[in-house]
Amino acid sequence: MYRQYEDPFALQERLDHLQGMLEWAKRENYDEDYLIDLQMEIYEVKDRINFAWQDIEYDEMFAEI
Repeated sequence: MYRQYEDPFALQERLDHLQGMLEWAKRENYDEDYLIDLQMEIYEVKDRINFAWQDIEYDEMFAEI
């Protein structure tokens, strides 16, 4: 099985951008569906950041063996 590793720093930049977009969309009174879509994407990116750090920690743990 192929596992694609992600850069947690790049994902954090994406998260910061999405959170800024969400705040802007709220101020501009965008429709609720758009806000929900942004929030769902934010949750997904947060999960991906978590998995990316878990991958790094796992690799570091077994590199010491």
